[in-house]
Amino acid sequence: MLYLPKNEGMLPMSSLWKELIVSLTPGFASMTVPIYVGETSPANIRGRLVTAFQLMITFGLLAANLFAGVLSCLDIPFRQLKSFAAGVFQL
Repeated sequence: MLYLPKNEGMLPMSSLWKELIVSLTPGFASMTVPIYVGETSPANIRGRLVTAFQLMITFGLLAANLFAGVLSCLDIPFRQLKSFAAGVFQL
């Protein structure tokens, strides 16, 4: 959603709106998913499921930081790093 539809064509969104969307979306997801899981899961496994969600988020952040630390030490052009990140993101 980087462009806004108008009669004149597609106009690029301002940088402020892009930053708001990019910053609010993960926060909203990390707030609503545990609530949904807690409300819809059976009582005997509710705590484990909500804890598993938080552990997966934490492990993903740790893995991303470790991966970025390793790649920052290598002598790889910036464009190849970006394309590699896009390929990993699709997994």
